[in-house]
Amino acid sequence: METLATPIRKREVYDYTPKTTDEIHLLVKNILQHDTAITYEDGEKVYALISQAFIEKKKVILDFQGITLVIPAFLHAAIGELYKDFDSDFLNNHLILKNIEGTNKVLLDMVIKYTKQYIADPEAFERAIKSTF
Repeated sequence: METLATPIRKREVYDYTPKTTDEIHLLVKNILQHDTAITYEDGEKVYALISQAFIEKKKVILDFQGITLVIPAFLHAAIGELYKDFDSDFLNNHLILKNIEGTNKVLLDMVIKYTKQYIADPEAFERAIKSTF
């Protein structure tokens, strides 16, 4: 399965992880250099690091410690898009989420649910969107 290893928009991406283990710990706050996860572009940065780790056959611990605000656009870009490139079983075994709780966890679950539904039947989503206008 082909994957994108870099975000659509070219941005400098910092890798805060050692390359010597089979597990990579990504602290979202360090990657973004702030405590909010609110833009699609920031999600792309995280997506690029996660997908690159997967290509290198590593597990990823994605840690939201210190993040005070998360919105669906970020979650979709960072995590939802992974479901287009990797199957659910792979993600369940290779992506570990830490320190994402409460409303943020609910938002993440919603993003994953709708991404999976879209992947399963994109035409149904297109029809639903057209029917609302």
